[in-house]
Amino acid sequence: MGTTCTVAALVDDTLVVAQIGDSRCYILRDGKLAQVTKDQSLAWQLIEAGAMTADEAKAFEHANIILQALGVQERVEVVLSQVQLRKGDVALLCSDGLHGPVTDEEILAVLIGEQDLQKAGESLIGKALDRDGPDNITVVLARFDGEGLTAPMPEDLVSFVGYDPGGDPIPEPVPVTAGSEGSFGAQTVEERLPRDLLTADDVPTRADPDELPGSKKTVAPYGGSWARSLLTVFLLALVFAAAGGIFVTKCERSESARGDTRVTLP
Repeated sequence: MGTTCTVAALVDDTLVVAQIGDSRCYILRDGKLAQVTKDQSLAWQLIEAGAMTADEAKAFEHANIILQALGVQERVEVVLSQVQLRKGDVALLCSDGLHGPVTDEEILAVLIGEQDLQKAGESLIGKALDRDGPDNITVVLARFDGEGLTAPMPEDLVSFVGYDPGGDPIPEPVPVTAGSEGSFGAQTVEERLPRDLLTADDVPTRADPDELPGSKKTVAPYGGSWARSLLTVFLLALVFAAAGGIFVTKCERSESARGDTRVTLP
């Protein structure tokens, strides 16, 4: 067996709603009823894609197909939304046993006409039963009248607003530091260079897509110019070493020649 789930929690003056499936949360404010959740169903996706209207979804043959449910999936993605509450707001949590056979206009009429929430809930369930609702009927009503809430303003709009509880902390960037003197270690860092700071050697070509600005690159701590200078010094050293070898050889040959011409006196 699987079930849908819609849960509301009060955090200061914010109502945080968690949802799995197609149960809903509505907010009644200033005589207007607004849905603050999104059904996780095939029909809802088609409505958002513009493939059908909400009225057409009522008669959709696959309207009962939901994309998530508790108890039948190993992993589920809980969708969170939030509502900034105002004084006098009424929250309605209900299963599709109510919002399926009973329209939003009918729900609104009951909530406006009956101030007693217990009687309003019973009236809504009665309407769903009169329509021979094919599913279980769940209705939860709550009114918020706390002194800490502000009065609703004309510009206050109630709609689906996603709630972000906070992502994983962003790790501190690892600085690129030079190793001990004479080392040539390198670290992989992610860097973004402004175009005006790029030199001709740094501008990527079509043959080097990995060198695009913003891509990961392996950067040597001492840079490329230092390596080229080292290579130059090394080549000069080879030249001087070769020249020195030739000079030593010539000197040895000269000493040998002088030794061969010596005369030994008796």
